[in-house]
Amino acid sequence: MAVVTTAELLAERRDLDYSDRIAELEPDASPLTVLLKKIGKDTVQTAEFSWFEDERNARTTTYTGTTESSAGENTTLSVADASIFRKWDVVDVPLTGEIMLVTSVDTANNQITVYRGYGTTPSAVLENGETLLIIANAHEENARAGAMKMGQPVKKSNYVQIFRNPVTISKTADAEKQRANPQERLRLQKKVGVEHMIDIEYAFWFGEPKEDLVNITDGPRRMTGGVLYFATENVLDVQTENGGVLTYALMEQWLEDVFRYGSQEKWLFASPRLISVIDQIAEGRLQTRPKEETYGVRVREWVSAHGVLNIVKHPLFRGPEYGNMGVVIDLQVEELDYVHLPGRDTKLRLNVGEPDRDGFLDEYITECGLRFKQPKRHGKITGVQSAA
Repeated sequence: MAVVTTAELLAERRDLDYSDRIAELEPDASPLTVLLKKIGKDTVQTAEFSWFEDERNARTTTYTGTTESSAGENTTLSVADASIFRKWDVVDVPLTGEIMLVTSVDTANNQITVYRGYGTTPSAVLENGETLLIIANAHEENARAGAMKMGQPVKKSNYVQIFRNPVTISKTADAEKQRANPQERLRLQKKVGVEHMIDIEYAFWFGEPKEDLVNITDGPRRMTGGVLYFATENVLDVQTENGGVLTYALMEQWLEDVFRYGSQEKWLFASPRLISVIDQIAEGRLQTRPKEETYGVRVREWVSAHGVLNIVKHPLFRGPEYGNMGVVIDLQVEELDYVHLPGRDTKLRLNVGEPDRDGFLDEYITECGLRFKQPKRHGKITGVQSAA
């Protein structure tokens, strides 16, 4: 009896692990998915996966009352968020340098009672909208411990989504000799593989999380939430801010916020229009990175005083809705991940059609999702029309 080898299995029924290979087909067509497959890939155990986000205690809020000129003890101030204060907090008014001491906190009404001019700087007129900064807590000697102020981590969730793309060809067409390589079945596999990656890429950018248990026939249907669903912090609308004109100063001001948290090397996925504008304001600051350092994705590098920005032109960011935008992502491991169920990363399933059909049905299948942590580590720029 002849030994059955993988050569025979390829023509019959076999599931091929295609995750890395599919990422290398056309890396610039789906750059986010390619980079995540190479940099940040993880396995989850359930179709709904969760993570917890935590951050340091807030230290700033704003005064929301009317013009206030009181001095001394027992002055009640309305603030945007009283929950960040605790008794005996020392508070600075940056605009005037005045130091205040918090003597009581009313979170129900967003009010604090303070001793104004508690330091050496006398109290000054306090206007609506002024910033209040918590410096630290100052206790009396031999006093009892104060109340702990610590927020709880926030639970966030997303889902894995099943992506499927079939390749169908009759055995007659497959058997015919082709004038050029590869054979038609292999050519279709490559083409459909690229489309499979682009499907995932679209979902990873524009998807919204949902689990449908009602409008179904065979079982639950799930969608994974994408970057634009989660990326809600550090947003610069250039149209609103400066009439659509992006300047070098405005770009650096935005990057100051983007690089405040997280790693000092981040990735800007930009529309062609934004790329053109950045070229005009770059002033010789852009450098091309070798493709072997970026898994085949074309990348240019902007070196800022705040961090290094790897710039990728994204082919999906076009049209009136997305053609004037870019998104900065921190690709640090465990901050943004491509996740999949065990054994459900991208596979090419060969010959999975009906046994009596005189043709081949191959299929790409992936069950994956996006894990997007800590929105403050990322950013978004919109409304870019021109440079100045």
